[in-house]
Amino acid sequence: MKGRPFAVAIASLLLLACQAARAADSNAHEGLVLKAGEGKLLVADVDGPEPRVFAVGPTARIMCDGEVCKLEDLKPGYFVRVTTMGSVVTDIAANKKPPPEDFDGF
Repeated sequence: MKGRPFAVAIASLLLLACQAARAADSNAHEGLVLKAGEGKLLVADVDGPEPRVFAVGPTARIMCDGEVCKLEDLKPGYFVRVTTMGSVVTDIAANKKPPPEDFDGF
């Protein structure tokens, strides 16, 4: 019983360290969908002149206007925020309408 608080503290520290490492490795990209399907997403990136191609695996979470959807449901012109961890796409959040000028993230 005396060792339980110590174990809980260690577990909490490990959890925080893992979350910090995940946040450091994650990266968000925003832009407009050019093409989506067959495991790939082509996005006109707002931060660069060249379109970006993302390989989208089966475990990626994809949302369209707040609803779960499939990669094939993303249409050209949708505004997207693609979150990656390393080279793996973890999340895609899409909206049919572009965000307002004062948009500061999903």
